[in-house]
Amino acid sequence: MMRLTMPFIITFIGWHDSGKTTLAAQVVRLLKERGYSVAVIKSTKEIGLLPNQEGTDTGAYSKAGADAVTLVAPDQLVMTAAHPEKDLPALARRFFSDVDVVIGEGFKKADKVAKIEVFRGKGTRLCDQVNGVIALATDQGIYHDINQEISGPSVFPLNQPEKIADFLEKEYIRAPSAHDRKVHLIKTRQGKIMNSMQPFTVTQPTRLHFGAGTVKDLGKTVKDFNGSKVLLVVDPGLVKAGLLDRFTAPLEQEGISFTVYDEIDPEPGLKLADKGCAIAKEAGCDCVIGAGGGSAMDVAKAISILLTNGGKAVDYLGLGLIKKPGVPKIMIPTSAGTGAEVTFTAVFINEETGSKGGMNGDPLYPDAAILDPELTLSLPAKVTAYTGIDALTHALEAYTSTQAHLISEMYSLEAIDLIARNLPAACANGGES
Repeated sequence: MMRLTMPFIITFIGWHDSGKTTLAAQVVRLLKERGYSVAVIKSTKEIGLLPNQEGTDTGAYSKAGADAVTLVAPDQLVMTAAHPEKDLPALARRFFSDVDVVIGEGFKKADKVAKIEVFRGKGTRLCDQVNGVIALATDQGIYHDINQEISGPSVFPLNQPEKIADFLEKEYIRAPSAHDRKVHLIKTRQGKIMNSMQPFTVTQPTRLHFGAGTVKDLGKTVKDFNGSKVLLVVDPGLVKAGLLDRFTAPLEQEGISFTVYDEIDPEPGLKLADKGCAIAKEAGCDCVIGAGGGSAMDVAKAISILLTNGGKAVDYLGLGLIKKPGVPKIMIPTSAGTGAEVTFTAVFINEETGSKGGMNGDPLYPDAAILDPELTLSLPAKVTAYTGIDALTHALEAYTSTQAHLISEMYSLEAIDLIARNLPAACANGGES
């Protein structure tokens, strides 16, 4: 069965002859005894390792340019592969994605990797020089209990590998979520890891309402923004499925009038936004609601800014062309994946050119988003799977971005963890999950 999460990666670092291999091997043995599958990746400066020696069969394949050569014997399998980079996470992904724990030796400069330093008093402490050191194994100092609040790495006796195994298992390998592992990393003195010292700005202008049944508060949310006449932009599939009343009933309960606009295509054209704007103007709408997938929400966002900025939708393709805030806009996604309920982008097909482009600007940020899990229960399993993988892709992109910072990485890691643990059940069980 394919694993849905990546293994936990930890590397042991230290000066030459510090005892890295001995300690790491002891931790490997302890983790194996506890039922975990463990792989080891050791960094070395040696070149030309066996089995691809000159004159051997495997050497001939390697010389011929094979990207990888594997030698299978009755008692073991040995593989060599061209891999000039020393990126520990990349190596783990390539070769050991199906194990619980990957233990490295060396790789002290590895980015975004937790490290344990083995220190015997020779030279300076590496944890003062490199990022990501979460623990120090030493025979030189005072040892911290892992439950104690400390400002630096946890410190353990070098001759007690079981305490290190306990620490890794409790705080990382068996942590409830990737978020908890990240929080622990942030608490260490090496708080600058994962680009945390780089300047960044977090913009979260959209008010989020999350929880089962929160769509029932839609009418109250409209009133929060002084709305009285609403254009409800909704996926036609929701109308056909008889789910329209999930959105209209809360509006009626609060005495809010509404006009339904459901002429939405999976790849909406600019003219759909123009037509929706004309309908909203005629009805005197002062608020726009987008309900459904990304297409319905993008159309709703565009209509909102057209009502106040004038012109045609094509006039705003590009970045920073929207000058005025739109009327209040509330987004209600009924599937995962697009993220349109919190972005400043609306994507359209230009019918005149056949090209696809986006409106982009702060005025497109929704004023509020209602995230009601109950609205996803009627989705077919296939749609749940597709949109869930879409959301996973967004999370992976955010985590691997060169502009990632501590806040975005916490969100993306938590998203990856939640999706990995819950998407299979959501697809299999629907409402029961």
